[in-house]
Amino acid sequence: MKTKTVGTISEFMNPQPKAKRKVSSVTVPLLLAGGATPAMAQEPHAVTVSVNGAIKEKIVGSFDPLVELITHLSYPVATVMVTGGALMVMIGLKEKGYSTIQTASIGFILVQMAPLLLELLFGIGEAV
Repeated sequence: MKTKTVGTISEFMNPQPKAKRKVSSVTVPLLLAGGATPAMAQEPHAVTVSVNGAIKEKIVGSFDPLVELITHLSYPVATVMVTGGALMVMIGLKEKGYSTIQTASIGFILVQMAPLLLELLFGIGEAV
């Protein structure tokens, strides 16, 4: 993979302001010539809008990368914790070692169940 150069450091540190886009001369006369319809001129009314399933799916789907990251990182973290607990047992700190192994195991199981718990919460939210 080759690195591409897009400019110098001095160009990056002192950027030139970009030219602003000019407003088309056609849009202003169209608005002044009756482009606003009577529907636009009415006063706003309160409308209740229910959130459909597609938006809920997008919201839940946006958490998927975070949940996957946490579940994938739980295995190496639990391995280190269990190994540390085993070393504590080996050097004579049995209670602390077994406690560390137990909490690491329970934590690993709970993290692996996180997607299931999120689906359960999502199902409860749909029922309400």
